[in-house]
Amino acid sequence: MKTLYLSDLDGTLLTPAQNLSPYAARTLRRLIREGLPFSYATARSRVTASVVTQGICPRLPAVYHNGIFLTQPATGRVVRFWGFTPREQKDLLDCLLSEGVCPIVYGLQEGRERFFWLEPMAGENLSAFLATRPDDPRRTPLSAPEGYYGPSAYYFTCIEDQVPLLPLYRILRERFYCIYGNDLYSGKPWLEILPKQASKATAALALKQWTGAEELVCFGDGINDLPLFEIADRCYAVENACRELKEKADGILPSNREDGVVRFLEEEWEK
Repeated sequence: MKTLYLSDLDGTLLTPAQNLSPYAARTLRRLIREGLPFSYATARSRVTASVVTQGICPRLPAVYHNGIFLTQPATGRVVRFWGFTPREQKDLLDCLLSEGVCPIVYGLQEGRERFFWLEPMAGENLSAFLATRPDDPRRTPLSAPEGYYGPSAYYFTCIEDQVPLLPLYRILRERFYCIYGNDLYSGKPWLEILPKQASKATAALALKQWTGAEELVCFGDGINDLPLFEIADRCYAVENACRELKEKADGILPSNREDGVVRFLEEEWEK
């Protein structure tokens, strides 16, 4: 049986320091070289994922931005893409701005990935997030709200310290795919908004079909991995995973501090 292995990154494959341990990096490189059908599904972009994975480059496409992109990690060639319609983008921006929310909007401008934010409205939480990406070539600050409406948007992130995000989540989830929870590293409330048809699950099923795999095995730790677990043939949560994900899992692996996923992959591949 041909099996596809698909892992989340932050909190699952990566250590709490947002990197791969020397053992994990060395072992994954060897397993991929030997032909392990492995890739990852992450909320990160290809830009930031390539940094934290330390040169681990799956031969298969990877899932980025929680399922917006299915892209070849090495070349950046987009295999599948799910974005907002112009009407959805306008309605979403009108709603958020009217509530005083300053979102980070990820979009395509002249064919290039960018992320936009309204600089005069940036609060403490948003500013702290931006400080972690000082050299990101996608950074595009805006001086006026009108700038949000030009690019073709595919992903919204709201990191507010003034506006409660939970009521917005309850409203917007009827029309969009929304993820609400606390950020893994900062602990601050986050609201992520994607097109309704986009999720890690949608992209994972497309990848499974693309590879011709008969079995999909997934690994994760967070709420955004729940759709992935619901469509997996086998799914494993790491010990540090949230309770909801552990309840869905077929098994619990050692934590991301202990490289539970890589140890599982090594043992299963070498059986």
